Amino acid sequence: MANASIKSAFERLWEHTLIKLDTKSDKNHTHNLNSFGITATATELNYTDGVTSNIQTQLNGKAASGHTHNYLELVGNNTISSTSADTTANWGAQKNSIHFYNTHGLILNQPNQYGFLLNAGFSDEVHQLWMAQAGGDILHRGGNSAGWASPWKKLLDSSNYSQYALPLTGGEINNSVANNTPLIIRSGHSNSTAIGFKNSNGSILGYLGADSSHQALFNDSSTTHVLLHSGNCSNYCVVNGSVPNFGGVSLGNGFPYIYTENNNINFRYQNNGNTVYTNILEINSAINTLYADKQNALSKSHIGSVDLNNIVDTGIYMIGGGVSNAPFQWGVLLVFNPNYAYIGQIGIGSNGLLYHRFRNEAGLWTAWHKSTSTVA
Repeated sequence: MANASIKSAFERLWEHTLIKLDTKSDKNHTHNLNSFGITATATELNYTDGVTSNIQTQLNGKAASGHTHNYLELVGNNTISSTSADTTANWGAQKNSIHFYNTHGLILNQPNQYGFLLNAGFSDEVHQLWMAQAGGDILHRGGNSAGWASPWKKLLDSSNYSQYALPLTGGEINNSVANNTPLIIRSGHSNSTAIGFKNSNGSILGYLGADSSHQALFNDSSTTHVLLHSGNCSNYCVVNGSVPNFGGVSLGNGFPYIYTENNNINFRYQNNGNTVYTNILEINSAINTLYADKQNALSKSHIGSVDLNNIVDTGIYMIGGGVSNAPFQWGVLLVFNPNYAYIGQIGIGSNGLLYHRFRNEAGLWTAWHKSTSTVA
């Protein structure tokens, strides 16, 4: 009975074993990644070759594909290494970067052998700074798809401005760079150009300039005056007895002037069409004749702190300062009063310049005129 039970149990175990074996594959068979529930390809799995730690952790430490930097990296040495390759397209590909150069002539118009090149590039839109190494000038250039807009241009600083501009504190322009090329001031006006001068308060003192007729001008902020030279002196000066037209304006009434002729210094005055003139030697002779007994007194007269409008007696006066209506404060004054309605004054200042003016029958003085003359 026991044996029958054992046999029955054995049979059931063998039957179960056979059933299991029937459900298994043959030992000679193949598997693929899908057999293990893996959907990646073998190539994709091979990308993990050499990975030694968690991949996701490493990815989490990387920057996003779109991000910014707060610094620029030094890309390399002599990055663009020929003038033919020195194009805006090639530099645009370098984007925002720094490059070091230690060989001259690798880029167009390279300022010097050693320098850092700071590049700002977007496609073929490029602008660059060149910083000469060590401690030299800074230059810049820019360009686009049409190429470089201009060669390198130097930025001014405290060490090189004197080559191009005057300092506010005064000084001189070092024009050695331009050799003998004159400095040119160009105006937007078609007829004239000028330089203005101001004082410390900002008030205009005057202008120096030139007009389209090539005349040099000075303006005292209210009136423009023509500066005299050999080309225009005949319009304003008396030369060898010629009568000036004063810029095309004929001599009018009440306009005295002194001129030279036949080695004499002459005094001339026109009033109502009548011209009165004589020379200084004749005037002096008349004084000696008419006032011979007063020569000592005349020659020793000394005046100071007075109005020259009131000095109307014929005489020779020494001016000692403090006078009004005078072209100078120190010098000699000659007064001519022939007992007529007209009075003339000639002054010789301590600066050696000669001045003159005239009083008409109405008692009106002309302005003082500084004499300009040429002896033949």
